[in-house]
Amino acid sequence: MEIGGLYMFQLDQKEYAIWEEGTAISMSITGHCLVTVIPKLPKSSASSFMGYLKTIIDQALNDDDVFDLRFLSGIFIPSCYEKSVVTPDAKALLSAWGNSWIHTYDYNDGHCTLRPGPCVLRDGILFPAWRIYEDTANAFSLPLRLPKESESFAPMRIGSSHHSSRCVAVPSRMAKFAGESLPLTGLRIAVKDNFDMCGIRTSLGSRHYLHLGQPALKTSPVVQALMDAGANIIGLTQMCSMVLKQEPTQCIDFPAPFNPRGDGYQSPSGGSSGQAAAIASYKWLDAAIGSDSVVCPLLLTDVSLTVRLWVSLHVKGCGQALRKHSLTLHEKLPPYLLFTTDPLGPESSPQKDITIAFLRDVERILGIPAKQFSVSDAWKNNPPAQALGLSISEYLNADVRL
Repeated sequence: MEIGGLYMFQLDQKEYAIWEEGTAISMSITGHCLVTVIPKLPKSSASSFMGYLKTIIDQALNDDDVFDLRFLSGIFIPSCYEKSVVTPDAKALLSAWGNSWIHTYDYNDGHCTLRPGPCVLRDGILFPAWRIYEDTANAFSLPLRLPKESESFAPMRIGSSHHSSRCVAVPSRMAKFAGESLPLTGLRIAVKDNFDMCGIRTSLGSRHYLHLGQPALKTSPVVQALMDAGANIIGLTQMCSMVLKQEPTQCIDFPAPFNPRGDGYQSPSGGSSGQAAAIASYKWLDAAIGSDSVVCPLLLTDVSLTVRLWVSLHVKGCGQALRKHSLTLHEKLPPYLLFTTDPLGPESSPQKDITIAFLRDVERILGIPAKQFSVSDAWKNNPPAQALGLSISEYLNADVRL
């Protein structure tokens, strides 16, 4: 089925999408063909073409949910592997996989001219295939993709067969098998809807904020850093309106996501609930970028947390990652750690002792000092005029004060 540059097809129960941006291939094949662009492995990974091919396909079957053996009707191999190295045993294996032909592509100075992974070859144009998944947890506010040779994101615009749910499409992970890949190549990341994405209006979970805003001119520095390291951004996730704490029955502008734990109707908590629900619900998602309201959602959805330290603190550029896998980025550390003493509890309490012990470990490991800060003391010493003499606890008694 083809709709406005979006083409969708199905292999048994797997659904796929391709978009109109493709790469022209100098071949005489016409019509449609399911093919795979094979990445180049490090030289030490396989001693023969047969071993190289088996290594790639075994990895793809285990680690790439987009890949299917039916994408092997044709294969593209790097030009450093000549077709003449295809031995009779390799031909027999390829035939068993349903392969009809092999074609080479340029691989110059460590740079692949084609994106590795399953593709659709259509009248001489090669289109990368994306696997479609249904967002049954309602975790995403807007699934996204980055069109070829563009800095601006675009909505995926894929509907669902479920009531009131949408679909998310994910790219192949096969590029990460290449020895020269970037550190986060193949990683799929969702982003909280309070981070700017170039070309997309940021919602902050509010219909009014969304409608009054303009498309972002630049992508958040934090998100851009992940993209530069090879990560794939696949969409924006739900959040509470204006970053306030909301339970599901309080979510008016956009419905709350579903917490997959228990009976599926437990609260996902507020703030970064969409990111936590997405990570807890979907094996095809690796990480999600949130802001400072991640603690309760991750506890209620049983998701692990990695706090990233960034040298530049931008309004929409400082984040945290809800993760399934370890993320390793290299950046300068900040000059000090800032932590608030208000929630630490009584002077002599297990809660405070554990927190302080953890803080000392962080100081020792990172080699930077920690500075204490009391919000209540700062408020008491220099209260805002708008508070009209109220203490901070009295002023924040309600979720929203008009």
